[in-house]
Amino acid sequence: MTMEEKTGDPYYYARREERKAAVSVRNCQSPESLSPRRRKPKSDRKEATILIRLTDEQKATLTAASKKAGLDLSSWIRSLALREAASSEAA
Repeated sequence: MTMEEKTGDPYYYARREERKAAVSVRNCQSPESLSPRRRKPKSDRKEATILIRLTDEQKATLTAASKKAGLDLSSWIRSLALREAASSEAA
């Protein structure tokens, strides 16, 4: 016995496909999120990297301090390094 016969609905499968399509549309991203991201102006891009080696304990200490300051670790280290560089230039 088919589902059409069980339910008495000759359009059971067509309705099922419509429900699937409706769910698919609801789960789809909005057109705005599908557009390509704009690149930042070249002057605002951060392209250079500096690698430093730390112990797990040192990283945990720095991470805790950055969170206390309300910044991610990279931004916090960058701000401290730039501030130190500026103060050493002034001296």
